Amino acid sequence: MSKKRHSQLAELVSNLKRQKDQLELKLHLGQKEAKEQWAQLESKLKRLQSDFEPVSNVASETTENVFSALELAAGELKKGYDRLSEAIENKKQ
Repeated sequence: MSKKRHSQLAELVSNLKRQKDQLELKLHLGQKEAKEQWAQLESKLKRLQSDFEPVSNVASETTENVFSALELAAGELKKGYDRLSEAIENKKQ
């Protein structure tokens, strides 16, 4: 696995955690549906982080498939955070 790809995925996971933290601050005012979505996203982020850690320092072709799957999961998680953030913002208006 290339260092560039590892760095990109590590940055993506870090950005997701930061986005999660920002949403968490807004969520306390959210409605029940938003809190349910939050719980699902929280679970997915924890799973992504636990899946990323063991392979983050392994260098082999096999890990390329794992990293591709992790990138896909991270992308889906980001979309979920974006939707939740938009729903919270729309609720305020």
